[in-house]
Amino acid sequence: MQDLDTCLLAEPWKSVSFGSSRFMAKACFTDTGYALLVSDLSSAWYEQADALVVQARSQELNKRLKAPVSSFLKHLSEMMCPLLDGAQTQSVSFTCEEMPSKLSIRVKSELSGLPFYWDFRCVEASVPMVSRHLLRPLMGMSLALERQSQELAALLLRKDAEILDYREGGATLSRGRLETETFDETTFLENFLSQGAGGQALYLNYTVTAQAWYLNYRATAQARYLNYRATGQALYLNYRATGQALHLNYRATGQALYLNYRATAQARYLNYRATGQALHLNYRATGQALYLNYRATAQARYLNYRATGPALHLNYRATGQALYLNYRATGQALYLNYRATGQALHLNYTPTGQALHLNYTATTRPCT
Repeated sequence: MQDLDTCLLAEPWKSVSFGSSRFMAKACFTDTGYALLVSDLSSAWYEQADALVVQARSQELNKRLKAPVSSFLKHLSEMMCPLLDGAQTQSVSFTCEEMPSKLSIRVKSELSGLPFYWDFRCVEASVPMVSRHLLRPLMGMSLALERQSQELAALLLRKDAEILDYREGGATLSRGRLETETFDETTFLENFLSQGAGGQALYLNYTVTAQAWYLNYRATAQARYLNYRATGQALYLNYRATGQALHLNYRATGQALYLNYRATAQARYLNYRATGQALHLNYRATGQALYLNYRATAQARYLNYRATGPALHLNYRATGQALYLNYRATGQALYLNYRATGQALHLNYTPTGQALHLNYTATTRPCT
């Protein structure tokens, strides 16, 4: 689409007739779309269509025709270019219908022996587009023509000075009909505007058109500025209302959270106190139960100790006496057994010793 706009910017403005209406128009056609800009010097309309738009509109208006998009674009170019060049084609008819902010240009022709219909559906051109395609080129051309006029006037003044120098040097014209008056720029402009009806009309038309575009631009700019201010104020008021609503919602939410927090804290505190009291009472009851159980166990152990102590004492005494009597009886038995054994050994030793003594005495005597 940027290529189409660049292509359209390079095209010159042409005077065309759509039906009985006169317009200034410029168009650009490529293999992928077209761009059309139309103006009646008080308003401007514009349409830019790509291949998808051309395909959809051709199917809408020409149901019997089946052709590539490039063929439709080529046929549209062949219809519009002769019109822009000032040629009239009998087989093509143009009509237009102006509506608020819209301009519809209807075309009727033939394609491959079948009727071909097309609608250029233009919308109101934006101020930047009109400024880029019409106002700035027009102002640039005006400045260029003014600069050219000033340079030509300066050149004529220098030529007059040169001719005057020739005359003062004695030069004369061989043909009197070539003599010209000295150039006066002010007189020339006045005569040109008063005598040249075409130039005067063009100048006045240019002045009125420029003033109209300037006033329209100012009105559009003011409308946009007022719309911007109204939108800004509406956004500011909406922002303030939203801010206040958010602030009130925040305060209400904060209060609700604070009250919920206080209620939760109180509930937790009461639950903590109740739990603490229950644990304290349970601790005291458990402590008392453990203390009473300890005392009962201690008393039972003390009574059992006291009851077991005399029994153990009597058992100890009885066992001790039994062991003492058994020890004494065993000792006496061992003593008596020792004495009896000793006596037996003594008695046995005595005859044995005597026998051995006699035997030894007999053995040691000499033989006779």
